Amino acid sequence: MRNKTEQSRPGSVSGRSRAGAAFTLVELIVVMFIIGLLMALLVPTIGYTVRLSLSVGAKTRVHKLANAAEGYKMKTGYYPGQRDTSQLDTYTGSQILAACVFDYLYEYIETTPFGDETDPNYPRCYPKSTYCGYEEDESLETLNDEANTLSDGFWVESMAICYYVSWPGQTGTGQFHETDNDEYTTGNIADGEDFTTFITDPSYGLPYNDKEFLLISAGPDREFFSDDDATNWEKAE
Repeated sequence: MRNKTEQSRPGSVSGRSRAGAAFTLVELIVVMFIIGLLMALLVPTIGYTVRLSLSVGAKTRVHKLANAAEGYKMKTGYYPGQRDTSQLDTYTGSQILAACVFDYLYEYIETTPFGDETDPNYPRCYPKSTYCGYEEDESLETLNDEANTLSDGFWVESMAICYYVSWPGQTGTGQFHETDNDEYTTGNIADGEDFTTFITDPSYGLPYNDKEFLLISAGPDREFFSDDDATNWEKAE
């Protein structure tokens, strides 16, 4: 005779099987919780890594452009835009530097900024040569409706690399004009910050790079004149 205790009805599930099914569901919930926790930890880290990478790229561009401006002065005796600052009434500082480095303004204006370049007496303020080690197509964009602007290269939200040349005959922070790039900075300035304070070396009360030029690229916060900006000077602590 078969032992009735060993028989099971069709479709029935033993107590052990039910416990196993319940344990599997708990495991699934735990795994999902762990995955969610890891995602919560990894997503900000990935975002930070991307922003850091872009920031390093912007600093590299600033460094190369600074070297280009120095190379331009060695050849012409002036920093880009310094010989005829009246051009800054028409073009931004970023465009002026682009013109000097890449000779790009010739592409979309009828005459060269300083007259007829076919004239043998034409002042070669914008020499036809390249001072940077990368292609202009990687560096120039139309930003804030300004064509041929030097771009910081951020993928989603590119912003201008602002160039401020020291105006001859002017001293102190007044030698650098915020208006040279206000097409890009207006509405994009960090709360509580301003241009004059940002460019002033607190140790001496003078502007950084006195009598030279300033390069400013907005950092990952996408605002100008804040601590994470890339510049061509070392900020005093």
